[in-house]
Amino acid sequence: MKLIPKAYLQILGKRDFLVLSLVNFLFQATTSFILLALVVTVFSKTGSNFGVSGVIVSFSLSGLFLMAFAGVLADLVDRKKIIVLANFVEFFIILAILLAIEKVFASIVFSFFYFAVNALYLPAASASVAQVVKRNKLQPANSIFVFTMAGGQMAGFFAASVVQFFFGHIWALVICEILTLFALYLSTFLPSLVPKGRERSPLEVTKQLFNAFIYVFGKSGVWFFFTIFAFMQGLIAVGVTLGPGFFNEILGVGVKKSPLIIFPAISLGVILGTIYMHFPRVHESRFVALGLGVIGVASFLVASFIKYDLLASKVLLLPVSIFITLLGFGVMVIMISSRTVLQQTIPHYSQGTLFGAAIILSSFFAGFMSPFSAALEALFGYVNFLLFGGIIFMLSSLVLVKVGERWKF
Repeated sequence: MKLIPKAYLQILGKRDFLVLSLVNFLFQATTSFILLALVVTVFSKTGSNFGVSGVIVSFSLSGLFLMAFAGVLADLVDRKKIIVLANFVEFFIILAILLAIEKVFASIVFSFFYFAVNALYLPAASASVAQVVKRNKLQPANSIFVFTMAGGQMAGFFAASVVQFFFGHIWALVICEILTLFALYLSTFLPSLVPKGRERSPLEVTKQLFNAFIYVFGKSGVWFFFTIFAFMQGLIAVGVTLGPGFFNEILGVGVKKSPLIIFPAISLGVILGTIYMHFPRVHESRFVALGLGVIGVASFLVASFIKYDLLASKVLLLPVSIFITLLGFGVMVIMISSRTVLQQTIPHYSQGTLFGAAIILSSFFAGFMSPFSAALEALFGYVNFLLFGGIIFMLSSLVLVKVGERWKF
């Protein structure tokens, strides 16, 4: 079996999809540079998971407030213009963050505006995939596109952690500016991405946003994939919130060094998850069940190693690295399978609205789960959090296998 399937190479050979994927990769990488700089700075100054949660909440609130508008906009105007404009505006916001990075409150405020622009970009970019590939190529196209999202984030996090460790956060933000300019330049080569179908008024598309929630939650099976796709964003927010403190307290690795361990491991998981998704097809619910099961087992085992002192502290870094890799694998499998179901079910001219609705729910999950996980950790500790979380995910996986067989989704 070839490492890269022929279908993937054929899609990457299409100029428009390749440009869209490269722009998305760079856009996600710059977001990672910004997020890591903010997380490291805030945690270094506060030493608190709740401080990091403030950064995550600023990200979530922007999506919660603006994603409805962004989804509507993506179904009304040329999506290329939105993508170009988002990169252009972010260049100046990054400059403002660069000037205010030492001030915690100002950094969080500017991060809100940065992630607000992200909210405009995401529905437009997500919905554009169905315009540059044929319907029967959506599964491999989605695998590649989600990989550029996750891969861009992971590559950005790793590169930012290296730059930040050796040169400091100022240089990390300068490189972020350069990447944003490159993404802006590439986005000008995209074709016109005007939503197809009859013209609709803003009021009609806004109404469609609310109808999207009603439709998704009223359609058998689809509501589940919609919800689990959004829930994964909340789970990622939990990881970002608790990761620095976990490494600092449990492993004795400081916040400036821990990203050098975290992001190569999770990037490997993302790559393995993407490769796995071109194996023989099964019902998408089985992929989601697998992802939940992998996350659950990995969490339970690493918590058990720590809680019961099954390994010497000197070698504990190895199972933790494997745990992080398995997390990346599980999340990637779940996101690709759920996204594919949504794009195959919803007409492409409404997919800006669909992904706007999905990111609204994602923002809610992230905004709630980040401070809630910080509170749970303060009450029960990192080890018990992972232990009982792993049990819940394993049970959810088993239940989903049975339900998927019965409902055939």
